[in-house]
Amino acid sequence: RTWQRLLSHLSPEHRDALLVLRHTGARSTEARSVRLEAVPNGIQVSITSAKTGTRKKKDVPAVRSWVVSLDTAEGAILAGVLSRRGSAPAPYSPDALRSVWHRARVAEGLNTDSGWDLHSLRHQAAGEWKKEQSKKFKDAHGPDWRRKLYGRDWRNNQDYSRDYYGPIAEKLGHTNVDMSRIYG
Repeated sequence: RTWQRLLSHLSPEHRDALLVLRHTGARSTEARSVRLEAVPNGIQVSITSAKTGTRKKKDVPAVRSWVVSLDTAEGAILAGVLSRRGSAPAPYSPDALRSVWHRARVAEGLNTDSGWDLHSLRHQAAGEWKKEQSKKFKDAHGPDWRRKLYGRDWRNNQDYSRDYYGPIAEKLGHTNVDMSRIYG
């Protein structure tokens, strides 16, 4: 409900831009680079990474891309944004996005709540992706899938980190898979 109230304070264009950030995990500095494209059974999301210089590793693609199924709430939302705004739905600077989001937070009395800052939308996206990952593994391998697949010390197992956090890291544009642990 809080999310819906915050969105109600935005213009339709800014609302769609914030929906894109929330459902793609894009950084505010990457908003202008987000591209949406309808593909069979989904929405292709492409984002040019904002990480450059020493924080960007070599051999990591500059553009990350994945397909969001139309069968998901996320896919339906992104399909709606694509139909309303076209393939480049967030043509705003990071400062413009921060400003409109700040005004919405002030209107709801959430301007000091770090759980609703702009970067938190990225964490919320990652949290949803973690839930999806857990469900996928649980459906395929049962309720105790972590121990079954990775042993008693699964938390420290590099294969676990790669298999579980890897897809999330790719969507977030992280070069270090373990960075995705803190998201969500």
